[in-house]
Amino acid sequence: MTAQELITAFEVFAEAPEGISRLRGFILELAVRGRLVPQQASEEDAKTLLARIAKEKKQLIKQKQAQRSKVSGSANPEDIPFELPVGWACCHFEDLHTQMGAGSTPKGGKKVYIDEGGYPFLRSQNIRNDGIQLDGVARIPSKTHQKMSRTIVRPHDVLLNITGASIGRSAVAPAEFAEANVSQHVAILRQVDPQTNKWVHLYLISPVGYRNIMDVQVGTSREGLSMTRLREFVIPIPPLAEQKRIFARVDELMALIGRLEAAKNVRDETRVALRNSALAALREADTPEEVEVAWNRVTVNLSDLVREPGDVKHLREVVLELAVRGKLVPQKPTEASATTLLGKRAQSHDSSDIPAGWAVSNLNSLGDVLSGGTPRKSNPNYWGGSIPWVSPKDMKRDFIGESIDSITEAAIEETSSKLIAQGALLMVVRGMILAHSFPTALTTQKVAMNQDMKALVPFDQRIAPYLLLATKGMKRTILEKVERSTHGTCKLPTGSLLNVPILIPPLAEQHRILERIDELTDLLDELQQRLVRQYAAHKGFAAAAVHHFEMEPSKTKKAEQLTLGLDA
Repeated sequence: MTAQELITAFEVFAEAPEGISRLRGFILELAVRGRLVPQQASEEDAKTLLARIAKEKKQLIKQKQAQRSKVSGSANPEDIPFELPVGWACCHFEDLHTQMGAGSTPKGGKKVYIDEGGYPFLRSQNIRNDGIQLDGVARIPSKTHQKMSRTIVRPHDVLLNITGASIGRSAVAPAEFAEANVSQHVAILRQVDPQTNKWVHLYLISPVGYRNIMDVQVGTSREGLSMTRLREFVIPIPPLAEQKRIFARVDELMALIGRLEAAKNVRDETRVALRNSALAALREADTPEEVEVAWNRVTVNLSDLVREPGDVKHLREVVLELAVRGKLVPQKPTEASATTLLGKRAQSHDSSDIPAGWAVSNLNSLGDVLSGGTPRKSNPNYWGGSIPWVSPKDMKRDFIGESIDSITEAAIEETSSKLIAQGALLMVVRGMILAHSFPTALTTQKVAMNQDMKALVPFDQRIAPYLLLATKGMKRTILEKVERSTHGTCKLPTGSLLNVPILIPPLAEQHRILERIDELTDLLDELQQRLVRQYAAHKGFAAAAVHHFEMEPSKTKKAEQLTLGLDA
């Protein structure tokens, strides 16, 4: 596959996992390697450009600084990870700049910010690769701005985030940009020749530049890039005329990728709408026969409705909801009713939506509810024993007999921790996980648990597997009861949780439901595994194809053939 063929196949690659971002990086990679447009021998070469910049720099800065400046073009070409195209040269980053330095925090910090007027105070969140984001920008008074005169941003400056998670993000201050100031997390890079600012920016946001930044960052708890290391960066420089042609080609190809992304987003939105419609029809099916028809409709269109491994969870949720509403298997009038099973635990109701033979109850009526507790961490006699001590971090599977932490018999005897019987239903009732999930599990041996959980010991062990299924199938209803504190902590009030109505089928039907769930779970597991393999294959194919063109060509002639191919 030639480079031109790869670009022609952009639409295919755009559908691959991370395809759009990988294509954008690929274009920038080709650009800074000189493989996006052909070189032209008639153009002024980059060595001449760098010599002129060095001369201008000496005229702009003091003699001492000029002596520190490296001779233009003195950087070792071997420090560039690819062969320089004809007419290109390389230099150190500081050769191109009259100013390279980080901003600062105004005295008084946020207290000096003003709502209107003054000057923008740019922080790392304002620096984006596609430009300076001024929405919601902080502002400082004119007096403060002038006191920070050494960190004033001017038109044409390149800004670079040098700390934090956004390290490496870069933007160019446009020609019409008014003055601003920057925080200590942002560096100002002012070029000797403003014509080179777009190339510096392009290099910084390219995969080559980003790798360079990440290779030399400092700090363990917070990423950082020192100005000393940045000055030593070796950067490839094309002739000015070629830079302009590269920018034009980059803009053209990025616009193409943008159109592909927009089209992909439309397709994805359509797919999600179709999937939601199909799942809604499945949810609204009234009988097991209608469920079967709706399920067949989903399976026939599965390739259009489910494209990624994460999509399978929506099918799982619907299957569980159907199960707890009595829509998954047919009822049999000959079976003993659930009322007989529950006795006084069954509640009276006047709903016609309850399947024949089913009964209504709640968790509070179906067994003994227990709370958890945490022994003192400072007492070593309570920890490291043989009793699993379950906390929300352990609630990642349906059956629990082991946990990360364990406690001793002394902890059970001397603290609020209780021993929970085998076959109990564990439920998380406090924690941020309740913002989107309601973890439940059955114990396979005696355990203890912490105070963020509740346990239900069923009055009849035979219904325990169905209670696990029911609490999972009722996730949406239960999560509606979750309350948030002023600090954002999620909790399920005990009364609200224990009194949620639960539909209980006859014992024989419970067994049939569980068997059907096992069958469908196997199918969904197989589907998810297939999508995982497909996802990995598509991702690997896109990565391999792009990597082929990121490799250094063995000879300049080969590079010329690739760039000429792009213009064919």
